[in-house]
Amino acid sequence: MPTEVPKKSRLTAAARREVIEHAAAEVFPERGYHGAGVGEIAARAGVTVPVLYDHFASKRALYVRLIALHYEQLAGIWARHS
Repeated sequence: MPTEVPKKSRLTAAARREVIEHAAAEVFPERGYHGAGVGEIAARAGVTVPVLYDHFASKRALYVRLIALHYEQLAGIWARHS
C-alpha cells in the first residue's frame, strides 16, 4: 500500500516576502551589502533567485526595505519610551 506524502502548504506572498526579509536580515550583517549575494539570501529563505526577484526588484530594493523595517521598529521603541 503506497504511503501518502503530506502536501506542503503554500505560503502567501506576504509570508514568503517575510521569509526572504528575515534571511536577508541575517546575510547582510554577516557579509555586508557588497558581500551579500542574492543567491545566498534566496537559499537561506528556501526560495530560488527568480522567486526572490518576484518580490524585490533588486538587491538594493531588498536592502532599502530592511532599512525601512528596522527604522519603523526603532521609531516604535522610541515612541513608547519618550
